[in-house]
Amino acid sequence: MKSVKKLMLAIVFAMIISLGLFSSTLSAKAESANAIEQMTPWILTFDNGQIVHIKKENQQYIEVASNSISVTYMDTTGETSGGYFEIWVPDIGVVPERPISDTMYLENGQTQTFDLGGTVTFRYKTGDDTSYSGGFTSVSMYISRSIITSDRISTNYVEGQYVYERVDFCEWDTFRYGDQYLYSILRNLRTGEVKTQSDFCFWYVEEPGEYELEIQNKFRNESRTWYFIIEKNSSFITLENWNNQVITPLNNCDYTWAGVKVSYPTNLGISNISYEYQAFDSAYVEKGTVDNEFIFWRKGQYKVTVTTSDGKVCSKFFTITNFDILCDPQGASTYGTEVLQNGGEYGGTTLSVGYTRCLFLDGNAPSQSRLKYNFTSSNNDIATVSEYGTVTAKQAGVVIITCTLKSNPTIVSKIVLIVRP
Repeated sequence: MKSVKKLMLAIVFAMIISLGLFSSTLSAKAESANAIEQMTPWILTFDNGQIVHIKKENQQYIEVASNSISVTYMDTTGETSGGYFEIWVPDIGVVPERPISDTMYLENGQTQTFDLGGTVTFRYKTGDDTSYSGGFTSVSMYISRSIITSDRISTNYVEGQYVYERVDFCEWDTFRYGDQYLYSILRNLRTGEVKTQSDFCFWYVEEPGEYELEIQNKFRNESRTWYFIIEKNSSFITLENWNNQVITPLNNCDYTWAGVKVSYPTNLGISNISYEYQAFDSAYVEKGTVDNEFIFWRKGQYKVTVTTSDGKVCSKFFTITNFDILCDPQGASTYGTEVLQNGGEYGGTTLSVGYTRCLFLDGNAPSQSRLKYNFTSSNNDIATVSEYGTVTAKQAGVVIITCTLKSNPTIVSKIVLIVRP
């Protein structure tokens, strides 16, 4: 009898355990179903193929190797028609972060793509929140852009040109907080001196020498090497603005509406200056030679080259325009948001992503009405320009804005703008 009671108790106990396990299984399935319901309509897509569906709660920190991020709003339930979001990046000023543009709205099914990297914060609102500001949820991420296939490294280095007075290499994606995966080595091949930088990459090389700079991105397991020579002696060409006997220095790759005097020291065994010239309205490239201290006046684009007696070649580039383009000059009728909102300087040629600059024409232009000119951008992915000459920065990089008189396409001016993240 006792053994029968024990058997019955064992059976009852087993049933209780079995019911508990069954209940736990149902609970787990319910939690799993609930987890699916907690997904937001926001989807982040990266150019390496990775896709992240943003959760309403407990969204993990994102680390990804990508040159861009695409934001998509996709509510498959049809309950909402869209939502607001922002992209925030570190700021170089006192405030640690700033949005790269104003709060943006995506309709259901729409996508917006951004070419950026570093420490990025994606801020979003649920679709049923129709207010314009406040109530955002943040998702933090680290995006490692390639140092090979993106413009992550900003530099004045030009492929094919090896002799410089100074070379700059700047990495702006992670300039504020650094990047533990970034490492660079600068080697002076003449002296054997080696310098390194960890977490950051800001090199300003102006000491004479023969250099090799290697930058490594350990997150992507990639590296890139630049070779260049810094010379501050007689091997360099000197460029000078020549305007009614008023002489001012002209930098390599600069634009000017004045004449340009090209000279070199006479003790180098150089016989002449070779040049390449292309007019604004022609595809033909004229080639020739001129004597030392020759002054170029014709409007167009130039490349001048000298070769020293020991075989060193030095080339410089410049453009002579018909007039100057001015950025947000003091006393103008209107200013861009780079000046009004971001603390940019009057007359400056830099602007940050999401901000604008207003272009004006100097007194040498045949007309001050900007509507009589065509404004074009060398790269609309970096910056666009309106028919009124308003430049809007889209992503970090260097862009050339060209201004052409509609009634006479030979009358042209250009300006170089630098867009910061």
